[in-house]
Amino acid sequence: MKYTLEYLEKGSLVSHDGIVKNEAELETLMLKLDAEKYVNLCFVFSNQNILTVSGGREQYIVMFSDNSKFYELNNPINRGGDLVLIRTGHTVGKFPKEMVMDPFTTLGVIKEFYHSGKRHPDHNWKPLN
Repeated sequence: MKYTLEYLEKGSLVSHDGIVKNEAELETLMLKLDAEKYVNLCFVFSNQNILTVSGGREQYIVMFSDNSKFYELNNPINRGGDLVLIRTGHTVGKFPKEMVMDPFTTLGVIKEFYHSGKRHPDHNWKPLN
């Protein structure tokens, strides 16, 4: 599976492309995200579906695209409260708590995508279009 790790360098967003060789690499890649320098991680499955993980420091935003629809991983239990600030590129965005995932959930979603190229069936995915 291909991946792109995006990071900030001297104010510009730079990308590094690679190939995930085994499942053990997935956690290493996810943990590189630090919400400061390393901000986005995109996985591309052989069927061209895309899983994007942004953020870091135990707070992740997860999006999925199957080339026709876009989805955000959503945890309805976490509704309400203040917005959470997370860097997902050049800027810091404000996200509702239900969009912010913990490392355990995020890694499980990444592993499912690695094996199937699909959205994790046990989680709530909110369609965006």
